[in-house]
Amino acid sequence: MLSEWKIFFATAADQYPVKFIIISSFGEIDSEISKLKNVVYAKQYCTSLVDDLSLLHHSAFHLGNPSGPSLLIYFSEKPYYIFNWKPQIDLYGGTLVDDTGSIRYRFATPYQNFGIIPETTDSIMFEFDNIWRSKDWLEWAFTDFYKRKIAEVAYWF
Repeated sequence: MLSEWKIFFATAADQYPVKFIIISSFGEIDSEISKLKNVVYAKQYCTSLVDDLSLLHHSAFHLGNPSGPSLLIYFSEKPYYIFNWKPQIDLYGGTLVDDTGSIRYRFATPYQNFGIIPETTDSIMFEFDNIWRSKDWLEWAFTDFYKRKIAEVAYWF
């Protein structure tokens, strides 16, 4: 639902101090979205799958559609909301629970959910805002950034 994401990114640009990094194939880059000040397509920097996975690993949280790389986030502590997820629920043997209109793994936190319907601009904004209000993300960004830089120094020499 690319048109819904376009509206969301444009609206969020003036409301949130966030840079959205879109992980996709090079052929999926949308010229209108790539011009927005709050959006970066990773593939415009010739990222590999390993780079894309690293971006997911180091992100604050994840909002998107089901994909192979997004599996990395499902088993982390990061908040996420995955739209348009269509599992064969009966194959999960009770590991999925219905949580106020979303589905989540039994071991997941309340901020780790799957939606089973396609996204709309309103639903993207609602889920983003829900995660945004769950934590002081600006504090996370600066604290985590400096911790990572200090931790990486040992590998530079």
